[in-house]
Amino acid sequence: MDAEKLAQEVLEKKKLQEQQRRKKRYTFRIEYEGGEGKLVGTFTNQILTFNDRLQVGNLAARLRGGVSVASLDPDTLEISQMMAWLMVSIRKKDDRPDWAEDFGELYDPALLRAIYQEVQEHEAIFRRPRDDQGGGQGEG
Repeated sequence: MDAEKLAQEVLEKKKLQEQQRRKKRYTFRIEYEGGEGKLVGTFTNQILTFNDRLQVGNLAARLRGGVSVASLDPDTLEISQMMAWLMVSIRKKDDRPDWAEDFGELYDPALLRAIYQEVQEHEAIFRRPRDDQGGGQGEG
């Protein structure tokens, strides 16, 4: 396979992925190697409504034991926020691999960040104007 054909295939794959991201439900794959070994899994994220975002806030507060945000270290704040968001946006256990059935049982913060980053990149599409339509309306 020549370089030009390979480059075209990569471009088409990226274009397809971007089209998929514009839907309110988006399935993505994580391949991660770190403290927990090599983990591969598929997740399906659902864009959050304002009601869902309120649920994230409430869940994050419960995960922090109701302790004031000012009293907690940055790692605890970050982890509780990421976990709460993922628990709401990746709703069903069927939408995650077995090793991520309970995000609280993971050990590697970088793994949690990798999943969360993918979710936030998907979410960002619906929080900014679209180049082609000027609005964040997706299919889904």
